[in-house]
Amino acid sequence: MTLFPQLLLGTWDPELLPMDLAEEYHDRCEFYERLLANWKSEEKPYFINRNAKDEMRAMTTRVHASGFTYKQFLEAIRLVGKQRRRG
Repeated sequence: MTLFPQLLLGTWDPELLPMDLAEEYHDRCEFYERLLANWKSEEKPYFINRNAKDEMRAMTTRVHASGFTYKQFLEAIRLVGKQRRRG
């Protein structure tokens, strides 16, 4: 099966996922979270979530420019997060 039908059906090979962009997304989010690590405020989770949404929005443009779908990007982010939690 060629790439186009795989994209339509959502059955792409994990090797075709934008893993490098997902790694960058996680790195940027973790960096921001570390910046706020010692910040004592009830608003801290709000700022962390807002930053993650902003990063997602900014990176989605690059994902589409690379020829990947938003769904593929989310799957890559999920896989990278899973790998990082394992250690």
